[in-house]
Amino acid sequence: MTQLSDDEKLRILEQRASFTAEGRRKSWEVVAEETHHAKATVLKVNKWFQDLPWKVVEAFPESIQRLRNDYVGHLEAARSAVPAPISASGALLRSIPDEWPEGSLCTTKDTLHGKEAMRWSTGRPQQARDEFGLNLGQPVPLKAIWFLQGRQHQWDHPKRWKMIFSNDRQIIEEVDGEGFIEVERKEPTPVQWIGVVVIEPRLPTDHPPATCWAVNNIELDLGPELL
Repeated sequence: MTQLSDDEKLRILEQRASFTAEGRRKSWEVVAEETHHAKATVLKVNKWFQDLPWKVVEAFPESIQRLRNDYVGHLEAARSAVPAPISASGALLRSIPDEWPEGSLCTTKDTLHGKEAMRWSTGRPQQARDEFGLNLGQPVPLKAIWFLQGRQHQWDHPKRWKMIFSNDRQIIEEVDGEGFIEVERKEPTPVQWIGVVVIEPRLPTDHPPATCWAVNNIELDLGPELL
């Protein structure tokens, strides 16, 4: 690995983290061809990256962090260590603040944290079984939830989706929906985890099209217990 500079290693990882026009991650063969290296060389770069301590990896862009085999496990650990805070100031709560508590959002595709994070996005075309997860930090009586798209991203949501409400890994309720992601529950039973899974993606070739799956904000309508 001494023959490659840090910039060269980063370029190889950036190519691996990018996607084809069909929304698929580039293969190592394609990465080798586009970076003008042997396949064995780019695989050695991957091995080097997989062995780095997470304190070093966290300095890399999020798209490259997701190349780690232990990425999801790292997110789970961060989420457990720092749960999202719940405000008791009113029934209607915006759960995406101007500054994210690190670990308040988790997903297999992307994570927002830190002062600069204002919206969540897959960063590439939607795929069936893309997942979004939100930890409320503690069980709360949830009456309704709305995923806000924003004017510039109003169609960056799936065609069909499933929302899953759970506590302590036990599923309480599942709701199938189409179009804008919003659910009003008949009974505001307490939930802590909210997950959304893409059933049918909206693609760049659809009318209207979507370039990704994006969430600009989330609103929760909480029960009277939090008033």
